[in-house]
Amino acid sequence: MATTSLVTLGAIVIVGCIFNDINQFYDTSMANIVEFKFYADDAWQNMVHSDQQSYYGLQELLERFKRENQDCNCAPRAEKCPVGPQGPPGEEGIPGENG
Repeated sequence: MATTSLVTLGAIVIVGCIFNDINQFYDTSMANIVEFKFYADDAWQNMVHSDQQSYYGLQELLERFKRENQDCNCAPRAEKCPVGPQGPPGEEGIPGENG
């Protein structure tokens, strides 16, 4: 009988310790979540603030800018040009397979 009482009392103490550990874990986790939320909100505000500074007006958003001018001052392509001088010979190549 004494053994049963002692084991029951030990189990109650262990359950209390586990309950205390779970509460400490919960409190620490909630504090970390609050801290994370603070940093996440601060980062978001910085992104939104910097993004607002880069917005264009409605006119700039609706206009389409082309990459090149439509007017080309290029000379017409040359046709029937004479062949230029031959260049210097290249390096000796790798020998082929015997065959």
